[in-house]
Amino acid sequence: MHSPTIPIKLTDRQEQFCQQILGAKSAAEAYRIAYGVGQKVSEAAGPRLLGSVRVKARIAQLREFESASQRVTLPFLTAGLYRAARLAEATSQPSAMAQALLGVAKLHGFLVDRQQLDVLVRRPSPSPESPDEMSEEQWLAAHSIPQVTTTIDLEPEGSEPSEYSISIEPEPQVEQKDE
Repeated sequence: MHSPTIPIKLTDRQEQFCQQILGAKSAAEAYRIAYGVGQKVSEAAGPRLLGSVRVKARIAQLREFESASQRVTLPFLTAGLYRAARLAEATSQPSAMAQALLGVAKLHGFLVDRQQLDVLVRRPSPSPESPDEMSEEQWLAAHSIPQVTTTIDLEPEGSEPSEYSISIEPEPQVEQKDE
């Protein structure tokens, strides 16, 4: 047998035959579609090709890939929750039944979980005695890093300033009070 991770190589027509078999076609019909032959030829050759070891292995491999790639869908989940609700009802477990039905309601948008979060946001402070409320300007004045700037003149002396001149003036530093 071949490894399920490495696809089995077949001719294009054999691969198309396998795909038609997966599409629920009979061996004769799949052969007729894949090879474009008449009814009598396909009735004889279809079952013979279906008996081939490599074709059987490829069909099994495609079925395995197909089942692995099936996704969880809303109808699948809904059916599962309804089965759980019926089982809970049959075993006299009303709480479990209610949970399953609530799950169905949430899946279909009839119930929405809402949570309210109350959060107290404080800006970081080096002092535990700092006030609880402070404007952004006050905080920036108390905790910002002073900017040190310099002037760079790229123009020769006596010429007009151009777009390449950079002039940055120092900002005054804020003194912090010690309490």
